[in-house]
Amino acid sequence: MSNRENKTNQQKIADNLKISRTTVSRCFTNHLGVNPETRALVFSEAKKMGYNYILPRSGKKASQKTIGVIICTDHENIHEDHERSPGFHLMPGISEFALINDIVVDIHIISPRFNSDSPEFTKLIKKNKKTWNGVLLIYPFKPDIIETLKNNFPCVSLVEQFGDQNIDCVDVDHHKGLSTIIDKLIQKGHKRIGFLTRSYAVQACWSYRRYSAFTELLIRKSITLNEADVINVYPDRLLSPADSIIEATKQTKDGVTAWVCAADHVAYDLIEHLEASGIKVPQQVSVVGFDGISSPLKKHKLSTIKIPHRSIGYNATKRLYEIIKNPYDKSQLISIQGDYWEGNTL
Repeated sequence: MSNRENKTNQQKIADNLKISRTTVSRCFTNHLGVNPETRALVFSEAKKMGYNYILPRSGKKASQKTIGVIICTDHENIHEDHERSPGFHLMPGISEFALINDIVVDIHIISPRFNSDSPEFTKLIKKNKKTWNGVLLIYPFKPDIIETLKNNFPCVSLVEQFGDQNIDCVDVDHHKGLSTIIDKLIQKGHKRIGFLTRSYAVQACWSYRRYSAFTELLIRKSITLNEADVINVYPDRLLSPADSIIEATKQTKDGVTAWVCAADHVAYDLIEHLEASGIKVPQQVSVVGFDGISSPLKKHKLSTIKIPHRSIGYNATKRLYEIIKNPYDKSQLISIQGDYWEGNTL
């Protein structure tokens, strides 16, 4: 790509984001004066446009590391809705550590439908096998994809991967987050509490972690859990997103007074359907989530646990950097505590 083409594409990114082309250029050269959130926005917009910045031949030092960031999502929602995309919110922490340590970041998005022998995936591995020093993984991946990546690169996941105990992971502390939620529900007098999650294209280990914490805490508080109030956890009773919301509404009418949703987007869908069905939140039923994404609803601000995305992104990149330097170090699971956000749904 010529220098003129670089400037033209950078100007398009600048126009789309309503910032200067100088700011865009500084993002790609890891300039110290650029806000991490701005850098993440520029990286995201660049990938949306299919723009790959090429450093000048003399621009990369022999000792400089390059890490791949692979995001497993079907709809490329890191581009479509910055405010509600956890993938986007992880990028400032990643880029911040990369900037401090002079690391080049290369972002790619793959579909959850891909297998290890999918042409697009094999091409990605082949193309970057000699240039990437390590890989960060965002969102759950299929086990065979994980195995292939582990065999080719040092890896750190920013969410615990299902069925793989040997990959390093930096994640939110699910147990402490659920403990805060359950304590607040009990303080409100709730005794029949349901759990709602969603069936995903790739098994979501984080959802199971939150459910296991949920059940443990109810047992410790001597609260009985009705099996019918657990939706989309057990493989033999999986429902579509629409049917699961209908089932939760039915159980609410049967006596559930509070719902713990495994993710905020599930909680918002539930609130919308409950209100449409004439059930008021929180007057008749409480709904809490886990993530801390911005509310798409005008009336409701969700009570939830805010995932410390920036800290997770920063520490995951730091951990990958450590593994690159010491590949024989034992794998670690690092849990970072989230913050409770008070809304008007509890």
